[in-house]
Amino acid sequence: MKKFTFFFVLGLYLSLNAFAQQLTNGGFENWHNKVFSDPTGFISSNQMVSTGIANVTKVTTGTFHGTAALKLETVLSGTDTIIGSVTRNMHYTGTPDSISAWVKGAIGLNDSCTFVVSFLKSGSTIARARIAFTGTNSSYKRFSIPTNLVSSNAPDSLTITITSSKQNNLRKVGSTLTIDSINFKHSTQQLPNNDFENWTTITGSQDPDGWGTNAGLYPAYNAPVLVTKTADAHSGSSAVKLISTIGVNPLPFGTGASDTICGTLVYGMKVGQQSAKLPFPYKPDSLSVYVKGTVATGFSSNYNYIFALLSNKGTMMGMIFYQMTASLSSYTRISSPVYYFDNTLTPDSATFVIYTSNYQITYPGNEFYVDDLKLVYNSTGLNENSTDPSLMAYTDAASNNLQIVSLNDQNLKISIFNLSGQIVENSIVQGSRTIDISHYSAGLYLYRFESKEGKVLRSGKFIRK
Repeated sequence: MKKFTFFFVLGLYLSLNAFAQQLTNGGFENWHNKVFSDPTGFISSNQMVSTGIANVTKVTTGTFHGTAALKLETVLSGTDTIIGSVTRNMHYTGTPDSISAWVKGAIGLNDSCTFVVSFLKSGSTIARARIAFTGTNSSYKRFSIPTNLVSSNAPDSLTITITSSKQNNLRKVGSTLTIDSINFKHSTQQLPNNDFENWTTITGSQDPDGWGTNAGLYPAYNAPVLVTKTADAHSGSSAVKLISTIGVNPLPFGTGASDTICGTLVYGMKVGQQSAKLPFPYKPDSLSVYVKGTVATGFSSNYNYIFALLSNKGTMMGMIFYQMTASLSSYTRISSPVYYFDNTLTPDSATFVIYTSNYQITYPGNEFYVDDLKLVYNSTGLNENSTDPSLMAYTDAASNNLQIVSLNDQNLKISIFNLSGQIVENSIVQGSRTIDISHYSAGLYLYRFESKEGKVLRSGKFIRK
């Protein structure tokens, strides 16, 4: 199945309450609607910023033409620097020889705003008109750029994107671009709402407070909302439900073929494409959470997934993960230990994400209900999960084998994970045995023993040299 998800980089904002030291809204009781105005026909970055912040706005004074213009601004949302942007995909068969508009702005040092129109035919770009703006202009200036289109090879669609900053780390908070009166020269087919007179108030889907989903973008891809509030909760009045399903990115903007799309929930996320690790100066022992849901059968490596990384000065030094590999019909408490690679360090930042389905290969038909996420701190400094002394795993460096010692007569499952949280080994053990790890890449791995009921009996780590 083709993977299709809106979230690529993770972000985490954790409460600095010295007494609680917990995830904000870990019980998913508090939710909010995103309400903002967009220029009609365009999708904007307003969906991506915090509630109460808009970086795409309607200008009603100092316009070049008519009663309104479009202003884009690069803003700070939490600790994320978020570019103001608008984009539009549409059917288009004209062949203008150039594109002009009127712009003004104040653009930070080494930053630049961009205006790009791509003309497509059968899904391939046949021409592109692009210009970048730098410096400061307090009054409107006209620009004109060629399209290089020819009437004998007309497009069938176009994509227009306007941004207030670069897409890299040189973008500057406060960079602005105001644009009005876009004109496709020598073409009878103009860009609808080209002077930004018409605006639409949008009420986005609900997000849990403290979490981000970009759920309001899904309808643009002809997809259902993948992360929703549900009254089917373990405690309180609500929980969060994630699904994976089939969606279609319609022609001419996509292939028209079905894609599998994955519900994703990121703690503290302010923008889907860019989010920073945020402070987390704590050292929990484990994560406790109540989960239930469906894991669709017939697929290899299909599971629902909770994943966190802990870092110290930019170096990953701990990890938490839970994978629901089989369906659960009722809420079940899961405790997942924190794997510390260096126990002498305390984290200073973290990332945290919840997926439905394997985040690398997405499968349809999964449902994941999550409630009551809590970090566990034990005064003993031990992981909450028991460390069964009858179980042990260690490496035999001479032969690149992992030696499994089990004094338990029951059939137990051992799972081995790499540092991306991927399962590299699933085996049933009874008594002692050897696992060949010579084909593993060098590095640190984590293992976990589970009973047939899914209870974690022992967990640990080993190094493949």
